[in-house]
Amino acid sequence: METDFSKIRLGIPTLCGNNWMGGINYINNLIGALSTLPTKERPQIHFIINEKHLSALPLHREILSVCDKLIYLSPNPGPVQTLFGDSLLYVRSEQELFKLIDVYFPDNFDKMQNINSIKWIPDLQHHFLPEFFTPEEIVKRNAVFKKAADSKGTIVFSSESAKNDFSSGYPHSTARLHVLHFFSRTEERWFEDNPDKIAAKYNLPEKFLINCNQFWKHKDHLTLLQAISQLKQEGIPIPLVCTGPTDDYRFRDYMKTVADTIRTLGINDLVHILGILPRQEQIQLIRKSSAMIQPSLFEGWSTVVEDAKALGKTILLSDISVHQEQKPDYAHFFKKQDVAGLKNLLRQIWPALVPGPDSTAENKAKEETATSVARFAAECMSMIKTHLSPLKKDAPMPVAVNEECLRKEKEFWNAGTIEEAMFEKIVTDKRILSLPKEQRIEEWNKSVQSSINQILKGLPCKPDWKVLEIGCAIGRLVKPLRQQFAQVDGVDIAETMISFSRQYMADARPNGRIVLNNGADLMGFPDATYDLVYSMITFQHIRSASVVKSYFSEISRVLKPGGFFRLQVFDRSNPKMGDMNDEAENDRQYGFFGNGYTPEQLRALFDGFGFAVQDLTHTSPWIWATGQKKAAVLDNTIRFPEPLMQDPGAFLSDVTRLVEQQQFKEAVDKFTAERNRYYDSPELKEFEALIQKLKTMIK
Repeated sequence: METDFSKIRLGIPTLCGNNWMGGINYINNLIGALSTLPTKERPQIHFIINEKHLSALPLHREILSVCDKLIYLSPNPGPVQTLFGDSLLYVRSEQELFKLIDVYFPDNFDKMQNINSIKWIPDLQHHFLPEFFTPEEIVKRNAVFKKAADSKGTIVFSSESAKNDFSSGYPHSTARLHVLHFFSRTEERWFEDNPDKIAAKYNLPEKFLINCNQFWKHKDHLTLLQAISQLKQEGIPIPLVCTGPTDDYRFRDYMKTVADTIRTLGINDLVHILGILPRQEQIQLIRKSSAMIQPSLFEGWSTVVEDAKALGKTILLSDISVHQEQKPDYAHFFKKQDVAGLKNLLRQIWPALVPGPDSTAENKAKEETATSVARFAAECMSMIKTHLSPLKKDAPMPVAVNEECLRKEKEFWNAGTIEEAMFEKIVTDKRILSLPKEQRIEEWNKSVQSSINQILKGLPCKPDWKVLEIGCAIGRLVKPLRQQFAQVDGVDIAETMISFSRQYMADARPNGRIVLNNGADLMGFPDATYDLVYSMITFQHIRSASVVKSYFSEISRVLKPGGFFRLQVFDRSNPKMGDMNDEAENDRQYGFFGNGYTPEQLRALFDGFGFAVQDLTHTSPWIWATGQKKAAVLDNTIRFPEPLMQDPGAFLSDVTRLVEQQQFKEAVDKFTAERNRYYDSPELKEFEALIQKLKTMIK
């Protein structure tokens, strides 16, 4: 049955004053996208103006005309009511507000307590760049995010990168996590104006780069300015236009630092700082520019990049993961904070760049943007529908886990230094430990290649595979494997390992993430994602059989049907080992060696969680095993019906009887929804033909 979204009263708030253009543009793009939906798919848009953000109202003027209602939220609306009269509705509290709306989105920083307030977390920058925040801000953000994580509501992220960061920091979250990519919505008036006229208004040169960022420290204007200066010294003057607010609330003297840097570097003649411009004028300058540039150190989902995509512009980007996730067509990447790298890139491409606008690129971008904006609006309404539907009961953990074992395990693996992590926790050969540092590194590299050869032995590897490592530590194997596969992720239980991984992986290919998990499951990783999950010399250190079983269940879940799980463990030959089937007790299994396995135990584990054992090689003290996820496994509880595999005709007869009794429609729907999770096989083709017959019968 089709949902009539027109009955949903959606409250969309102002997020900020005029100092955060990202928040202002997010709201404008959201409302603009929703306004393009057909009548039955479009909610009633109630724009909520917060008392604190009244100063930003002029920056939202482009979307006010498409809102159904304008609501002013303030405990004291009197002065504003005198000014605006009946053009606004006035409410004094959250309780009054939720009499006028059904759902509130986006709720940034937990401003609303109502269950139908949908949280939006743009990014977790304070986890990665804490030096850009005060201690009080970090405490506040952590408290807000923890509260959201512990709720049963919905949290929206603008990127997979931000969602993965959250899942890493809050692995036990009970909230629904949803990624909603936003896109810049173009307007016809953008293309009716004359860019040359606006450029002349600000006395700009014919050819220039443009940087449309507020002057916040993490936007890293300084790297850009240094590159411009060095090129000028080489006889390559590149004019730069900067737009955006000039106040960084965290670093009040940052704009002064920028101005002093421009003067010290002697590039006053090249740099044009214009501050906040009307959106129409900013767009014209982007169109006129030869290219955009975005050197930012951290983003949740860059509006600058979306503007470039919407206008078909060439853009130079720092190589952070979000920029790569956004995939602009005309992008050139450089390593973040790398002045030399940016300078070389500019030297290479600047001569070929020409002033805009490029009507061919703009027309192509307009078509693609219209499709993206429509998808953004539809996905937003789908997310809201899911949120408003009755909350489903939480799925139980596949296996109860031993929390005490997890605590001890985390405690053991947290290293004090990166050297300890590398040469005492990971490579434990005493001969290597006694070598000078250079020789230790050489031995480390040799061990890496040897390990990779063992992991991939006998597997039909393909470059487009997605791969996950359990117990990745600092990324010893993840780093080289990223050169071989499309995506390689890693999880580890130890906070310090994750911290050291950022240092170790700094020069790695950025096609994946290393995240902190709870040591027992893969929460935050979607079903049927990976072609290979592997774990090397990790599972014997898990001192709890219940945790091992939990992991097997989760690995089966995140693997694609037909995907592989490759595992290395110790056997039982060392008397210091506990038995895999015992729970740790009396500190016996809390030491380094942990639990040993027998080949029979490993085979039983693979069989019990839906894997066909492809290889099991026992060369004491090691056991290597490979399991392939069976097509039969759907979701750890539903299995492909054996009668279909053996006798499709008999199975059809049985199912026909059930359909006649009106007992099978839900099962057909379930199987139909899950069919993408089977690998290609003769049984699947028979199953598809059967489903079509069943659908005909049901109709």
